[in-house]
Amino acid sequence: MDRRFLRVWIGQVLSRFGTTVSAFGAAVWVFLETDSLMWLAVLSMMAALPSVLAAPLTGLVDRYDRRTVMITADTGAAVVTAVIVVVWLVTDLEPWHLAAAAFVSEFIGSFQGPAYDAAVPALVDDPEDLGRANGLVQLGPGLATVAAPGAAGLLLAWGGLGAIFIVDLVTFAIAVITVLATPFSASAVADEDDRMRLRDAASWVRQKARGIGALILMLAAINLALSAFNVAVVARGTDLGGEAGAGLAPTLGGVGMIALGITIGAKGIPARRIRAMTFVLFAYGALTIASVARPWLALFVVGTGLAMSTTALAQAIVSTTFHERVPSAMQGRVFGLRNAVGRGTAPIGALAAGPIAGWSVAGTIAGVGVLMMLLGAYASSSSLLRPLDRAPAAGPDPA
Repeated sequence: MDRRFLRVWIGQVLSRFGTTVSAFGAAVWVFLETDSLMWLAVLSMMAALPSVLAAPLTGLVDRYDRRTVMITADTGAAVVTAVIVVVWLVTDLEPWHLAAAAFVSEFIGSFQGPAYDAAVPALVDDPEDLGRANGLVQLGPGLATVAAPGAAGLLLAWGGLGAIFIVDLVTFAIAVITVLATPFSASAVADEDDRMRLRDAASWVRQKARGIGALILMLAAINLALSAFNVAVVARGTDLGGEAGAGLAPTLGGVGMIALGITIGAKGIPARRIRAMTFVLFAYGALTIASVARPWLALFVVGTGLAMSTTALAQAIVSTTFHERVPSAMQGRVFGLRNAVGRGTAPIGALAAGPIAGWSVAGTIAGVGVLMMLLGAYASSSSLLRPLDRAPAAGPDPA
């Protein structure tokens, strides 16, 4: 694997760890301080909404060098975190402070994420290594999920939320330094008539890549379910195991994501992409339903953790499929479109999770499992997704 990719990847992994520590710590702190599922849902919604609002501006990712976009975005997010540290030092932190910070940070991240995704092929010398690289990219969330809950708990006990955000600030700095230290060209080469607009990418998807469009819509349904699931998991873990139990399921899920990420990094993704995606959806649904069959912490942790671990494979499949089939000059916008539509349902799911989980947390989690299995049935039978099942013989079609 190219050393440039590994250097940038390490910085992004550490940055993801810091971000996850701050997000998880903030969620637990808000839930414990307010004893309110609705506040927890609002915090999740404020973190999910920016990708939708930023969508019309994601053409910037293709208009400028993606390396520059990554550096600028990480620097901006670090400034937001620094402001929260100052607030912590001079006054009492309130839930709305964290909600506002989550909104601004995620808005900035709406540009950093697509820029990083689009830059991965420029960091990989051999196209055959692209699937392996995307597998390693999924190690970042896995490593963060394993270490972040425990680290967040210790930091909360030792120094409060301020200590958590200081860690986040340091990891942002590492991410910026690693990108600055890694020379690579990730500029989009566009046609003269390409105005770098998001609607041009939407038109391309609608006219030339209906399978990609179907995949984006399926991601929207998946994220609707997962946003509600994430709220319910914090509540269920806290109810069954107290503050210490809140992070057990995500930690086990992170261990599984690491194992899958290492496997994919060594062997690549399955040749039958949609078939593997179908398996992930059915497995996620069945494990999630089983996790709430009885009010036992161990059953919940094992079932939910194993379900969460399967997302590493799904994310590697999706990223590789987009890299293979989307023209390089349009990847930033198409990734932005994917995030806007695919994650656009997340605020709805997060906000709805408050009253729904208030009625039944276990019922919410089981409902997510049923929806995942229905989506698996759709993936296995969709004529639009079937052409995406195998890698194309050549590279992406021209825009």
